[in-house]
Amino acid sequence: MTEELATPTLADVVDAFHTLFPPQLAAGWDASGLVAGRAAAAVHTVLFAVDALAATAEEAIAEGAQLLITHHPLLLRGAQFIPDSTYKGEVLHTLIEGGCGLLGAHTNADAAVEGVNEALCDAIGLIDREPLTEAQTQVLDGQEHAVGTGRIGTLPEEITLKELAERLAAALPPTAGGLRIAGRGDQPTRRVALCGGAGDSLFDAVRATDAQVAAVRSLMDSVGRTILIDEDYFPVFQALASCSPAWYFQIVDSFARAGLKYGLSKDSAVEIAAQAMAGAATLLLAEREAGTIPAQLIDRVTSPGGTTIAGLLAAEEGGLSNALVGAVDASIHADSHLG
Repeated sequence: MTEELATPTLADVVDAFHTLFPPQLAAGWDASGLVAGRAAAAVHTVLFAVDALAATAEEAIAEGAQLLITHHPLLLRGAQFIPDSTYKGEVLHTLIEGGCGLLGAHTNADAAVEGVNEALCDAIGLIDREPLTEAQTQVLDGQEHAVGTGRIGTLPEEITLKELAERLAAALPPTAGGLRIAGRGDQPTRRVALCGGAGDSLFDAVRATDAQVAAVRSLMDSVGRTILIDEDYFPVFQALASCSPAWYFQIVDSFARAGLKYGLSKDSAVEIAAQAMAGAATLLLAEREAGTIPAQLIDRVTSPGGTTIAGLLAAEEGGLSNALVGAVDASIHADSHLG
């Protein structure tokens, strides 16, 4: 006779999840935990995502999920009002109206014994591992484990930095940005520090341990080039990295409207403009390896007396550069008020 298992409630799922990823392991600035949902609601289906976006909220409802679990918190900075006219409000209204809860697990999922950092250690075969900083204790299945932000450990055998990069590339899911390394490819490597996420704040700890750094970034948000900046410049980074995609979309939309003006369909114009932007970004990133700056690429693709220079001059006359700098200024100003 087969025993029929009872359908878990949202409270049951959250309790089980927090056993694996205790909220107390989260950093003080983090906002991990249950954002929305009725504790007594039955949960049959759970959808996992990196971010709580309109698209992931709609996917959760379409899949009949009763819970959406994301890595990045929706309300990291909090919100006083959540009308559906705002991004956060739209996400929450979609989930709530669709009977779907929202649970976030960010730095607690990074730090836990079954978390992101441990998975990265497993991926490269790191042994004798320990927390890089902020050692905490997590009890799981009756055993105590030392956990915390980042990990440091030893490879079973000494390999080159290039071989480590190849091992990582084989172990991690492929991404558009690929995996990048800094340093000599033939550098002997045995002691490795890693962090699943933005680990800029850990560099002092890495230097203190004299570890040879393998800068491992979890690409649940994005994989790309690692840039070390001072904490004072985080608002600038926020504007250039997190806010700018909306401005790029606005630029593509403006180009598309220009195409529409001259008879192209909006869909074709968007595709053409987006592909051109993607190609330009790919070329710029490739040329950066040789120290090429954007102004040099502009000169390279601009012919004397041609159509490109005519468009460039018109854009500058219209205040394009000043408008983009002003957008960064406004974002930094807004960030200072949001705290």
